[in-house]
Amino acid sequence: MNILSFTTTTSTMSVSVSVNGRTVGEYTTFLKQTHSQRLMPAIDSLLKETGIKAGDLDAIAAAKGPGSYTGVRIAITTAKTLAWSLEIPVYGISSLNLLAEQAKLFNGWIVPFIDARRDHVYSGVYYAKNGVCRMVAPDGVLDVPAWLEKLEALDGPVLLIGEEADKHKERVLAARTDVQFASAEQSVPRASSLAAVAEQNEILSVHAHELVPEYAQLAEAEKKWLEAGGGSRP
Repeated sequence: MNILSFTTTTSTMSVSVSVNGRTVGEYTTFLKQTHSQRLMPAIDSLLKETGIKAGDLDAIAAAKGPGSYTGVRIAITTAKTLAWSLEIPVYGISSLNLLAEQAKLFNGWIVPFIDARRDHVYSGVYYAKNGVCRMVAPDGVLDVPAWLEKLEALDGPVLLIGEEADKHKERVLAARTDVQFASAEQSVPRASSLAAVAEQNEILSVHAHELVPEYAQLAEAEKKWLEAGGGSRP
């Protein structure tokens, strides 16, 4: 199966092409530039370099969030458009599942996280053993004190993985000294990990029209609008 994968939910943009479970090309940048201007050129360049034509693709895999609202929308819009136009299925995969997949060789609890600003984090709880990683607690958004309480409650080895680990490291270690941290290199979201999750989970495959973003919380503008009496959100 030929899979085009990409993630733009953080400041990292990553695009990959895999063929029958093997990554044949990957392009990853950490530039603080607009993903919307760079994603399609990166996809086009990588397909040309790997010799894979758009018509040869069997599926699209995209990180559906949580993360940057703009970044999530860019990934979802691009994935839906490509999948619909090529008439192929699309895999919407959690940004946190992506990170957990990259740490699956750790035996124990894996806690992926993405900073959500204002002393909050997007996080979930996964458990890995012998290279197999599964979700234990659903992804969501928590204030940091509540998140630290959840970390303290986990029985056994715990690995934290996230691009902004240094921002929370001191408070994490104050709450639990035995927490391990993934390396900076391992914590970079890579599109090839999306393809790996897709290959293992056919159930995640949906039609382009069914793919929806996973924001985990309201945008700041929407919160203020509701607080100002703008109506209720379904």
